[in-house]
Amino acid sequence: MKKKVVRNVVISGVLSAGLVIPSVSLATNMSSIDNNDRITNIEKTAIGDENDTIVTKPKFDEQSIVKGKLETRGSYEIKDGKVIFDFELMNHYTDAIQLEFGSGQQYEIIITDEAGKEVYKYSEGKFFTMALVYKSISPGESLKWQDSWDMTNKKGEKLTTGKYKAKITVAARTGENDRKTGRNSLTTIIDFRLQEFSKEEVKQIAKNFLPEGTEFTTPKESQQGESFTQIDLNKDGNDEIVAFYKGQSSVGAIVIEQDALGWKLKNKIEGYGNSLNYVGFHDIDGNDKLDILIGGQDENNNNKLLIYKLNNRTYEEINSLYYERFSIGNLDEDSKLDIATLISLDNEMPSVKLQVYSLFDNAYKLEFEKEFKYSSFPYNIAIGGVSREQKGIFADMVVGAHSAITEVFIKENGEYKSALKEKGDDELQLTFKPYPLESQDVNNDGVIEIGIQSAPPETDDLPMAAIPWINCWYKLDDEGRLVSEPVMKDYSNYSEGYKFSIPKSWYGKFTIKREIVEESGINSVQFMYLAKNNQKARFFTLHHIAKSDWEHDKQRFQEKGKSYFILGENNTNMFVIELPQGNKVLRDDNLNEYKSIFLDREGIIDSFVAYGDNGNAITWIGDSLK
Repeated sequence: MKKKVVRNVVISGVLSAGLVIPSVSLATNMSSIDNNDRITNIEKTAIGDENDTIVTKPKFDEQSIVKGKLETRGSYEIKDGKVIFDFELMNHYTDAIQLEFGSGQQYEIIITDEAGKEVYKYSEGKFFTMALVYKSISPGESLKWQDSWDMTNKKGEKLTTGKYKAKITVAARTGENDRKTGRNSLTTIIDFRLQEFSKEEVKQIAKNFLPEGTEFTTPKESQQGESFTQIDLNKDGNDEIVAFYKGQSSVGAIVIEQDALGWKLKNKIEGYGNSLNYVGFHDIDGNDKLDILIGGQDENNNNKLLIYKLNNRTYEEINSLYYERFSIGNLDEDSKLDIATLISLDNEMPSVKLQVYSLFDNAYKLEFEKEFKYSSFPYNIAIGGVSREQKGIFADMVVGAHSAITEVFIKENGEYKSALKEKGDDELQLTFKPYPLESQDVNNDGVIEIGIQSAPPETDDLPMAAIPWINCWYKLDDEGRLVSEPVMKDYSNYSEGYKFSIPKSWYGKFTIKREIVEESGINSVQFMYLAKNNQKARFFTLHHIAKSDWEHDKQRFQEKGKSYFILGENNTNMFVIELPQGNKVLRDDNLNEYKSIFLDREGIIDSFVAYGDNGNAITWIGDSLK
């Protein structure tokens, strides 16, 4: 995948030869889908290691949000003889924070050994521009950096073993905000250990402990996405190996630990049924140790979640819960995690039941349940923010043949209640939607939005299946209603693997038209400007072109003198953007407005992201004008 480079540097002062020049990048993509695939690196210049900075929307589920503060957080990876640090400064305030960097040095990294002796300092031996750099971080956004250490100490010796501590400090002032942010918010500490093993070495170690007659298997859903992982389960600074296996009649996980005598089997954890649907590591009781949740499925497609708690040094099963969909999170801000499940009830008329379990006396106990008799099937559940102050449960369920609704429940004073305004007898549920759409935090601000499709203008005469639906994402207000203005709108094609985020400047001024060929499906998607007096003009056209036809169509585009570029490709199609060439329809104010909200090539590319996990998502997004 090609990387898009964006440079936005504000510098005052004089630059001297041989100095390190900082680069700052601004990413404004509203999408929450894998922004790191879009802008992942900044060009390097001058001598030594340069500060590489990108502004991005962080993935909310990586770490929990700390409200009303700046937060510096980081991680590390040992690769190719280097320790690679990824770190970011996150703005959890509700307003933008202005940063001032006093020179080209935007951060400091100091690494110390177990005795507290300094073995590496990032700035040592480097020169930086004597320049001021200003950067603003909007609410919910972050500045992100990456740097590496070659594991060489100040004597030039290569270090291969031992425990180390990296203190990373962002070298910024926040002006008037300094008093409320504090210097601690600009610093993070990363503990790490050298003598890491390669993936092949880890796999070979784990293979020696697999139960007889079993083989590695990758859970359908897991935080790691592999058949084995290294993770510090008991937070003692040493990683265990957790491997997942499948046999003819068994599934499960093994936990392997290392001591002075070598590697040994610590635990064997039995799964349920004959497939491994889910594996997750969670600190369920706030004791800073990771417990293990395993979801399995039997031959009748019954799902069961097994919960294993780490007691002393052994994992013990404390619960098994049936589920079709489940979510784990904190509903009442204590240190214990709650579990919410959705299950189908096979009654005379199918229905769905929500069940909420809380941790009491070292076991999960049913605390609340609610049956929805109008729903036939659950398709998503999420525990997350209803607002910045209130957590809740979002239950997405199918209604009828293809429609859906979302129910939202919160916990107040120990009681569960609906967060939605009660509807009248003749009213549709306010979260009713034509097709299922999963509730999610689309803008990474810690609050979950409810998705509802709307039909673009001038599509009322189309059958439902032919309408190019717009996904609109809404928050709830304090009265339990959807806010009038959606947080985001997008046009998505899950089967083809892309999503286009609609610019806010287009709201109320656009429509979408699709050309559909019966044999092959969608042929093209036109994004159109709608003026107040019904004048229209094309923003751009997205062509779906079979790979086998691309060379022929490319020649046709060139012969007709069309302006176009390749956006991307999936397993079967090329996706080509055709730009309009001039406009002979719009006049005066309409023309001026059209020009002001028109997206150029870079703007179009920034608004598209790969989307979906069906194996056919766009695997490359290009920015080369052909």
